[in-house]
Amino acid sequence: MLSLYLLLLAFFIMMTTMANYADGRREAVVKSVVTTFRGEVAALKSLKRPQSGSGMQDGGASLSDQIESLFKQSLPAVKVEQSARGTVLRLEAPANALFVQGRAAFAPGRGRLLNRLVDVLTSKKGVDRFYELRFLHSVERGQGAGPRNLQVLRSGLVARRLESLGLGSDTIGTGLMPGQAKRGRLAFEVHMHRKAVSPGELDVGAGAS
Repeated sequence: MLSLYLLLLAFFIMMTTMANYADGRREAVVKSVVTTFRGEVAALKSLKRPQSGSGMQDGGASLSDQIESLFKQSLPAVKVEQSARGTVLRLEAPANALFVQGRAAFAPGRGRLLNRLVDVLTSKKGVDRFYELRFLHSVERGQGAGPRNLQVLRSGLVARRLESLGLGSDTIGTGLMPGQAKRGRLAFEVHMHRKAVSPGELDVGAGAS
């Protein structure tokens, strides 16, 4: 029995020494000891930090990561938020980052963002997760939302482009964001897991980027 205690003591000294080693090496040692002593395997299997704590399951987290990476490459000023349950990914940016200032036209090269976004959403990973894509554009209080309104024209442009790229019309939504704080901004909301959320209504639980 004494030899067992001495062996365990040596093990913990070794683990302390390995504190700065790579996670993979530490985990290999732990697994070896667990196999030998048949200890509490469940407590020792979760040494590595989970890939995502957002509530997304299976390939969902990777889908969110792909979309976030895509927007950050195309629109560097984008602000990313995710709902507490991981069912809504919101990407907000200045409107002029996507459109020509004062016009319902994509800025040079920005239209390709939608092409790449549709590719991700209709991929094997996305098709089982994606439910609806909503485009929201800010509008100042008191400003009308008539058919010739710039924000309405831009929303229509985005919706038509998405549909022409292969997204079904039943998966595309548009809306307006009132309020001075959102002036001159736009947002894309990617809804997953078929969870109904009102346009612009996001229960943010994850950090913003």
